[in-house]
Amino acid sequence: MSSRSKSVFSVKNLVKDFPTTGGIRALNDVSFELFAGEALAIVGESGSGKSTIARVLSLLHAKSSGDVLYKDTEISGFSGSEIKHYRQQVQMIFQDPYGSLNPVHTIFHHLARPLKIHKKVNNKKELTEKVHALLEQVGLVPAAETAKKHPFELSGGQRQRVCIAKTLAIGADVVLADEPTSALDVSIRLGILNLMEQMKKERDVAFMYITHDLATARYFAERTAVMYVGHMVEWGVTEDIIQAPKHPYTQLLISAVPDPLKRKEKEAKPLNQKNKDIPIWTSYSKGCPFVGRCAEVMDKCSQSMPAITKISEKHFVRCFLYGNS
Repeated sequence: MSSRSKSVFSVKNLVKDFPTTGGIRALNDVSFELFAGEALAIVGESGSGKSTIARVLSLLHAKSSGDVLYKDTEISGFSGSEIKHYRQQVQMIFQDPYGSLNPVHTIFHHLARPLKIHKKVNNKKELTEKVHALLEQVGLVPAAETAKKHPFELSGGQRQRVCIAKTLAIGADVVLADEPTSALDVSIRLGILNLMEQMKKERDVAFMYITHDLATARYFAERTAVMYVGHMVEWGVTEDIIQAPKHPYTQLLISAVPDPLKRKEKEAKPLNQKNKDIPIWTSYSKGCPFVGRCAEVMDKCSQSMPAITKISEKHFVRCFLYGNS
């Protein structure tokens, strides 16, 4: 929990169903808050619902139920100019920076367009100065030369910096960063993370940082939520999650991170050999979603979802191994 008294985003009991055959429940009872100047990492393997959360918050998907409040206002009620203003304030950074940029247009065009749409400049001279200033802010210099280039003339890291510059251009106060470094070389990931860290500190931007990389989550995010099959199974201060994971799934994720100094007794128990497949969750499913893969499964695990157990003031878990549930 942030030391700040008010959240930018408050998500409570969010559910997202997709009307496929049998009905897929992509998100089930998800709750969290985003605070200005902080990052919440959403971690988990592919199919855990991480990107679906971002798409609901960005209005690309409609929620099925639950509350999604942006500055105390429910986003599902937005229309017309309200949606335009909301999308100015809440921006996404996607995994593939090349796919986020139109290859036929210059970098100048990509940054000038949002400035003009949201009326951030008054004339051509001011527009050029602003575009060059944005490029300099994200370390793309010389700015005048970079502005003339097309996306294919830049490296992956440089293209991602252009995408970040677009969020700066319109003054976004929330950034939904969906695997923003996973498509980049390891050598340049740190530069992107440091740039986002600068946005947190200097502009008070709130980040939702979606990743499967626990190392970068630990580096960048103050808080972490662990997702499995659309469920939040453990959440809290990032350092608590990394140093003292409670849920068997969280322990499994952390045990998979290479660490030459890792002690044997801290390693997670192996998967239940009976069923290693990730389940498909529906509105009719019940129990803990990890029941089929958990090495410490009990009979009641398949009957109901464990209640939330408070491990400490800033650390929570849903697991029958803890609490009185």
